[in-house]
Amino acid sequence: MDDKENLQLSNILKHIENFYLDNDQRTLLDWLIWAQKRFGLGTPFRHSLKQIEKETGVKRKKQEKTFTEFSGNGEKQEKSNGWLELGRTQFERRLYSTFFINYMLLHECLMQYIALGTATFEMYDEQIRQLAEDQKKAQKPETRRQQQERKERERKVNDLIQRLNATFNERRRMYNNGDLTGEIPTRKYSESSLSFNKTQKRKLANAMNVYNQNDINYAFLAYYDKVLKDKIHPEDILNLFLSKNEDGEFSVIDNNLSCFNLEYSHP
Repeated sequence: MDDKENLQLSNILKHIENFYLDNDQRTLLDWLIWAQKRFGLGTPFRHSLKQIEKETGVKRKKQEKTFTEFSGNGEKQEKSNGWLELGRTQFERRLYSTFFINYMLLHECLMQYIALGTATFEMYDEQIRQLAEDQKKAQKPETRRQQQERKERERKVNDLIQRLNATFNERRRMYNNGDLTGEIPTRKYSESSLSFNKTQKRKLANAMNVYNQNDINYAFLAYYDKVLKDKIHPEDILNLFLSKNEDGEFSVIDNNLSCFNLEYSHP
């Protein structure tokens, strides 16, 4: 049995009841696992959605929605820890989607897709674990310069997290004092801190490739004011703020930055 067949046993064995995914989602999961191995474990690969539709039979719109959810930026963000990294690239005047699977992260959230304790789960668990080990071996060790650059990125992310926490608590104090709504609320908020997990830190770092720290902080100010004023009700404050749309854009940051520029004269 070749790699493609081995990693698509869900379709061969018809163990549909063991999956929390629909047929198209399951097909795309199998395709991604196989394609990353086929094109090289250590680097992103490019593919057109048109070609993926030809290979899998899954329509483009469903592809976009499923890939977005697998990347941790869709409506079901709790079902992904960002194991799929998405991008866009141009090659020979054509626009392609780029994909990179972090097999270690995929292994961590496998139980979100497949029922634990089933033969199907055991099969995927074993193969994804092996692919994660192979991927780790395939990745080149960091050079000293890369280590320095990574540490500098981490420092900037942590600096921004401190700023966001300061804004978070400043807006809470203003809300408690009635400065945001014009009246003293019956329910007040105590000071706290935003808890960033690894995936959210990675998303914040990606956002910093698009926006500067001031812009992200101002966007968060306008965004969190809407939360405090009961205009929006996110299940997770950070997941929604750092989410991307189907075009890979930080639409919530973008919209709230525009809101800040229009409605706030100062931070």
